[in-house]
Amino acid sequence: MGRADWRGPHSIPTMKPTIVITGATGAMGRAAVASMLNSGWHVVAACRNMDKMRTLFSDGNDDLELCHLDLSCKASIRAFVDAIKGRPIDALWNNAGTLMHHYCLNDEGMDLTFATNFVGTARLTMGLLPMLNDGASVLSTSSLSCYVSTSHRDFFALPQHRRYRRIQAYADSKMALTLWCQELARREQRLKVNCADPGVVDTDIINLGIPVIDWLCDRLARPLMRSPQQGIQSALAALHSDVSGYLFRNGRALPFPHKMVNPEVASRLYDRMLTLL
Repeated sequence: MGRADWRGPHSIPTMKPTIVITGATGAMGRAAVASMLNSGWHVVAACRNMDKMRTLFSDGNDDLELCHLDLSCKASIRAFVDAIKGRPIDALWNNAGTLMHHYCLNDEGMDLTFATNFVGTARLTMGLLPMLNDGASVLSTSSLSCYVSTSHRDFFALPQHRRYRRIQAYADSKMALTLWCQELARREQRLKVNCADPGVVDTDIINLGIPVIDWLCDRLARPLMRSPQQGIQSALAALHSDVSGYLFRNGRALPFPHKMVNPEVASRLYDRMLTLL
């Protein structure tokens, strides 16, 4: 197992609250990092592309650490957890997500979208549990796409190559994550565990790789989308709330919609993840 590629004063103790933010180089990730730094937090920013990270975030900020993390790779997650082991964490913002344009598997034979959006996020969260302070916030990004998925399915069933639908794969990964987070809230009652639905936000993930549709989207739909700064407002509300087990949408804490609730499947997902650590 290799060591995590880390840039920043991670060996220097800080009196400020510490938050880990994944997907830090994406549009919403950049907004999240900036917001938390401005609010007086010490930020551990994680992403796959360290070169992009270094160009986006200037050196010399003692309250910002940059670290490599590939959520589709089990070894990368272990290296990240080992690098931060023993340090108290006050919040975890599971912001990272991907929508693959083509059928692709990781080195464990999992669909890459599912491996990143659900399995990797759950692995990271469970790996960091010993470092999370009592009362710490664990926030994961849900999605409107859950409405085209279902909670009544075997999420680990590998989609067939010829029948692969990337939007469906993305929706299923977000549904699995949303269910798993509800079970995490039930089992880890010392933490504040919530999901946030950012709505339709102007990010690179909206690019579907279909030239005509993307051209129309850029000209007709993007002007109507939320900005990344607007997109993180529900997440910020969740991070600063005192409740657990809720879906934050439009800045408000709401019960999870019935379509996103299935305690039996949520429990099975959690137990399955325990075997994959």
